Amino acid sequence: MNLLNPFYTQVDFKNGTFEPYEKKSKHYLSDLQGFFYFNDSLQEELKKEDRLVYEVYAREVPLEEGHLLHCITKIYPGDVGGEFFMTKGHFHQKIENAELYLCTSGKGLLNMQGVNGESSYIEMTRGVWSYIPPGWAHRTINIDDNTPFVFISVWPADSGYNYDKVLEEGFNKIFVKKANKEGYRIIVGK
Repeated sequence: MNLLNPFYTQVDFKNGTFEPYEKKSKHYLSDLQGFFYFNDSLQEELKKEDRLVYEVYAREVPLEEGHLLHCITKIYPGDVGGEFFMTKGHFHQKIENAELYLCTSGKGLLNMQGVNGESSYIEMTRGVWSYIPPGWAHRTINIDDNTPFVFISVWPADSGYNYDKVLEEGFNKIFVKKANKEGYRIIVGK
């Protein structure tokens, strides 16, 4: 195991970021091609503007057993054909690894799908800790029209990511805006 010196991170709850960070990534609509259910609507949106969907501030630790990766993610308000802005979603390559999410602001959903197709979701508001058990794909979704959804994630550093399985199979539940009302409704996915 790679022995590190202890360190800390200061969370900026107002701006949905933290300092210091070693890695910042921005994810635009074009980065989520294949992940949105309404692909035709995504292509129309991309003709207008390649909007920022979410950004991630991450600390780097060795990608080996014993260490914990952690980041803060901010998903902006928006939708594609009624489907809310979201993260790509993934399984862990090391399928036996779990993950924790803590909502710091906004209102969102944690959409999960098990390796055998079972599905579950958790509504997340400030202070909600969500546990993602081993074997579950997970995707976060901002269901607020006006406010970013911000959460902190913690997971084993040797987990890895499997985005391809989500691209191939999709999620069973797709969360879309209610027509002319606040809130969401669920439609059946791929």
